[in-house]
Amino acid sequence: MSTYRQLMEIPDGAPGMISPREPIQPRYSFRDLIDALPVAIYTTDAEGRITHFNRAAVELSGRVPELGTDQWCVTWKLWRPDGTRLPHAECPMAVALKENRAIRGAEIIAERPNGERRLVLPYPTPLHDANGRLVGGVNMLIDITEQQRAGEAQARLAAIVSSSDDAIVSKTLDGVITSWNPGAEKIFGYTAAEAVGKTIYLIIPPERRSEEDGILARLRRGEKIDHFETERMAKDGHRIWISLTVSPVRDSSGRIIGASKVARDISQQKLAQERLREAQKLETVAQLAGGVAQEFNNLLTVIIGNVELALQILPTPHPVKPLLTAAVDSGETAAQLTRQMLAYAGKGQFVEDFVDLSDLVRKVSGRIRSSLPQTVEVLLELEKSLPPIQGDPAQLEDLVENLVANAAEAIGEDARGVVHLKTSLQKTDKNDFSGAPGQQKIPSRCVVLEVRDNGCGIDEQVRTKIFDPFFTTKFPGRGLGLAAVSGIVRSQGGAIKVASKPGEGSTFRIFFPAVTGHKAAARSE
Repeated sequence: MSTYRQLMEIPDGAPGMISPREPIQPRYSFRDLIDALPVAIYTTDAEGRITHFNRAAVELSGRVPELGTDQWCVTWKLWRPDGTRLPHAECPMAVALKENRAIRGAEIIAERPNGERRLVLPYPTPLHDANGRLVGGVNMLIDITEQQRAGEAQARLAAIVSSSDDAIVSKTLDGVITSWNPGAEKIFGYTAAEAVGKTIYLIIPPERRSEEDGILARLRRGEKIDHFETERMAKDGHRIWISLTVSPVRDSSGRIIGASKVARDISQQKLAQERLREAQKLETVAQLAGGVAQEFNNLLTVIIGNVELALQILPTPHPVKPLLTAAVDSGETAAQLTRQMLAYAGKGQFVEDFVDLSDLVRKVSGRIRSSLPQTVEVLLELEKSLPPIQGDPAQLEDLVENLVANAAEAIGEDARGVVHLKTSLQKTDKNDFSGAPGQQKIPSRCVVLEVRDNGCGIDEQVRTKIFDPFFTTKFPGRGLGLAAVSGIVRSQGGAIKVASKPGEGSTFRIFFPAVTGHKAAARSE
């Protein structure tokens, strides 16, 4: 039997149309119907005294009102939405009776005796008799606490998604993008308008598309992908390393309808890991090179000493002497290479002294001018009265020679060019040396050596390898060159910064800690 038939006592089998000759008597009273409703309802007389309430009103207020005594409201205490106390005589039901009008949209907070508070939307309405006289009122109270909490949670979630630096993206099981937060815009370069409606392949490199197909297949099975590291492609084409977490999205029935993904840009971490591995590799190489160079240097000392002794003993002229002289020259070249290896390894016998860098550069440039091609000009811009730096003068001279020789080779023997050497005192910031070879704890005052050329320049791929002892673009036998330079800088507590572009020359800037509290530098002879 239908609810309508139950309420109106329509017997089974009665015709669909109700005959006016057959009056229908309801089985339940009006109050019975109110009690059965799931929303809180109560009534009052014209003075506001409660005359009836249903079970839902008791559940909402947490108490049983006293009929004929409690006035205006069924609740224990009332509060306004702003948190201030609301007197019962000013509650919406009291206002409706006093002003003889229905009240709508006035939210209140009802406090139960146990202290729990509920956000309520009341609908108080005055009741009148047949003559229009006010005889009481009826109030329906709708508890909207959960809706408010859900709305607040949704707002918080939206704020988190909007303010997150991570890319938070949703997509269908076919890979079509359905949402795209500002973090995704920042990481991948596409605006939400450009991304939403496109497939996720928009940011996936072609060679990794099969990887995304596998992710979508796992999502369809209800699996979650945690912290999956992969590469994605930004709008401008550059590659980005990301850590990806992907979860299936389900509807109210539990059916998987899509996926949400959080992508964190880990490119800097990857670069740092790569640099750490490279530094560890080079440190191992340096230790090996230092050990070999030390032993080789000892052997060379004996070999060169004996050959020079033989040259002194043999009469002049003697047919063997030219051969021995050539052997000494080759031995000296080998000895120079071992010194470079020891410098790269940060080993060897160093003589610490206070050095005026401008004087040292002037001295070295004068000595090596004759070994440079005639088409290469050396210009000096040396600061006077620099504070001294502390280091091994011989190693510092080798550093300058290597940098000038490297600059001259970049210009080439058949082209005219300039090698510009400059010294200065500069204030520095630790952030200036992120990723720079050498020490990372650079003081705020540094003496700087700048070696600039207008040669062929260096592309970015080569620039990352120029201090690697196993990498060279020079002819065989050139020696360690810039690898030795980096070793000397490390041993002197400095750092290197390189700026270069193909066709625009190169600038090497070497930063040495300035010695404070030392009045005069020892002049390099």
